[in-house]
Amino acid sequence: IELILSTEIVKVDLASKILISAAKTTFTYEILLIATGST
Repeated sequence: IELILSTEIVKVDLASKILISAAKTTFTYEILLIATGST
């Protein structure tokens, strides 16, 4: 598990399992967990 803070993901390619950030950095994943939080 890798926690990456202060990074805006602007695109998710579900077929290729790739995330693309606003800074054009790409991340690959095996399992994607999106936790938006709440109060």
